[in-house]
Amino acid sequence: AYTVSVKDSIAHAKNVMLRHKVNHLLVVDEEGNIVGVVSKRNILRAIGKRGPIWRRKAADPLFIEYVTTPSPPVLSPEATVEEAAATMVYHDVDVVLVEEDGKLLGIVTKDELAKVFAEKYAGRALVENLMHPRRRGIVHPHSSFAHVVRLMENYYLDAVVVAEGDKPLGLITESKMVFVPVEDRFGGFRKRRLVWVRKLEYGGRKMGRYVKITPLVAEDFMMPAPPAVNSKMDAAEAVKLMLSHDVDGLPVVDNGRLIGVFTKSDVVRELARGAEVPVEERMERAVRRASKKS
Repeated sequence: AYTVSVKDSIAHAKNVMLRHKVNHLLVVDEEGNIVGVVSKRNILRAIGKRGPIWRRKAADPLFIEYVTTPSPPVLSPEATVEEAAATMVYHDVDVVLVEEDGKLLGIVTKDELAKVFAEKYAGRALVENLMHPRRRGIVHPHSSFAHVVRLMENYYLDAVVVAEGDKPLGLITESKMVFVPVEDRFGGFRKRRLVWVRKLEYGGRKMGRYVKITPLVAEDFMMPAPPAVNSKMDAAEAVKLMLSHDVDGLPVVDNGRLIGVFTKSDVVRELARGAEVPVEERMERAVRRASKKS
């Protein structure tokens, strides 16, 4: 795993992620001790929480320590895939550390769990059984950046479909969205002009124009829509398609009608349901580990 310092900038972390094609970085202090993990999800949340341009301060925090997940959950090498998924869901993270006798052996991420699901869980479920919630993962092309981030966070989505009616126009994914240049050279949100044309009278030509200056909208930072999958498709096959297109989600259709999005987070939740160790016991273990460290 790659590392950054708590004093490094968020821009530096994004460059490291881009250079090494990773979604997570370990955060170390001045002595080289691991103090947390920073992910694209952390950075995206920070961008979204900065709010509308008129509420922004001139010098918002730019350092890694402000977006780091401190003390990320730890598993032993004997933990199952399902336990790793359940730990992610319980702690609301997309990465866990694997340690033995206090020594870091590696990390397990949402992407690794998706790969395992694609390889080992064929026939377990259909896309329609796992996608959640229906229609929530669809946004209009003129939806704001902040709206998209809030939607993804509120409903635990790592991708949303940009669509008009039942026609997918593009896809916005967590792993790509963090690299969108949303700021202008003055530190505010980049803006664009939206132009609507309407009829001045019933049955007449579209001549009236309405122009609005607005921050970037969904169609400005979406990527081309990948192939849609049918709701009756085997979930493992859909994940293979997701991985082959290097995206976090896929549009889902049913009888030609767009009904939502199927994401890697849906896969993690499904794996978590198979964990043999209940949430209560995992919580007790976490409390015991924390008390020992203190």
